[in-house]
Amino acid sequence: MKLNCNGGMVAAFQNEDFLILFLLLIRFLWYKKYMIKEFIKKYQEDIILVIGVILISLFSFAMGYIVAKEQEKQPLRFEETGFIPKNNFFL
Repeated sequence: MKLNCNGGMVAAFQNEDFLILFLLLIRFLWYKKYMIKEFIKKYQEDIILVIGVILISLFSFAMGYIVAKEQEKQPLRFEETGFIPKNNFFL
């Protein structure tokens, strides 16, 4: 800590301190990246299986939703009115 001109305390890092913190951060991030890669290599088959199950489930849900939307429509109803035209060629 250093005093500034106004007498207040100011946190100041020396260049070496900043460099050490920066290198520690880089090392930490590299280590995390390495651990994630190792995890994926170790469980690659299980990860692919889980992704496949999720995709199939989403596809099945979407197809069921589409079919249900089609079944919501009112079916056509034909009612007999008792009216028969005189010139009906089909009877």
